[in-house]
Amino acid sequence: MKIPYVSPSRLKKALECEFQYFLSYEWGWADALFQYTFCSEFGSAVHYTLEQYAESKGTADYVELYAKNVDDLRPFSDDMNKAPSKARASFFIEKDCENCPFFDPKKASCGIVEKHVEHFEGCPRKLYKEGLQMVETAIDRYGKYFDTGVKSKDNPGGKVIGIEAPTREGALAEGENISWGPDEDGSPILMNGFIDLVLEYDPETLLIVDYKTGYSVPQHEKFIQDLQPRMYSFAAKTMYPDYKYYWVQFDYFRGIPLEHAFTAEDDEITRSQVTKLFNKVKKARSIKRRGMDHYCKYLCNRQLCDKKWAELLNGIDGSNPAKKPKEPKEPETK
Repeated sequence: MKIPYVSPSRLKKALECEFQYFLSYEWGWADALFQYTFCSEFGSAVHYTLEQYAESKGTADYVELYAKNVDDLRPFSDDMNKAPSKARASFFIEKDCENCPFFDPKKASCGIVEKHVEHFEGCPRKLYKEGLQMVETAIDRYGKYFDTGVKSKDNPGGKVIGIEAPTREGALAEGENISWGPDEDGSPILMNGFIDLVLEYDPETLLIVDYKTGYSVPQHEKFIQDLQPRMYSFAAKTMYPDYKYYWVQFDYFRGIPLEHAFTAEDDEITRSQVTKLFNKVKKARSIKRRGMDHYCKYLCNRQLCDKKWAELLNGIDGSNPAKKPKEPKEPETK
């Protein structure tokens, strides 16, 4: 299968379901295959708000930013019955519209869902506030870094190094790249991705932060085995080589931040693991599909998956026509 570069999400997708990877990147159906649900859009609203707030160096009104991002993404407009059970428990509660600041009495509509209150069950106010609380938690933890001129007892020299820092080749100095390879053909294996926040904790220490808004919070042992934090550690040491210490911190807003300083030996194990996974995906000829489970039911477009799987089995090219390169037109002859 095609794999022009590595990223935690690409490798995870290939490991979880080879056909999902093939359908996304070989046949070009990634946008249609992934179902944008409450969790994805809710998480995006929080991420975008924190990104924009950091870019403003802490001067923007984060409440307004969050409201706009929720309005743009509409995480509560989909069928909340497909949301995780904890989200459903927070959503399907009795309405109290008369005492709600988001209620528009003239239109009898909800300002969060942008629907007439009689046209949907449940109430999004509690979940909306949960997202805002996540934004405030992050600002409490990292806001002191956003204004690079601020120094304090807890943060004598901290500053922001990168916001949504790209790990792709173009993010580095000319002639450098993050290489995991070479692959079996001798070509470098490049990485592509974005790190939510890169902070200089002090002149010797770099802190790599990733925001997590989901309901699943792993144990520390599982966290340090996950490819994403391990790959971020390797990438950060290439992108920012002038520090002595590197800490990777995944901030699980529904739990606690998990952090770890990966050693040079850890990084070498990660490099070897990523290289092997890359070559495995690249050499794959027979494609397997995962069975029906929670992911298939709630996050994947199962109807499209079934249709394209049948086409693959019958030798039909099911590529997305919108993603195919157009054939050059022959010049007209007069």
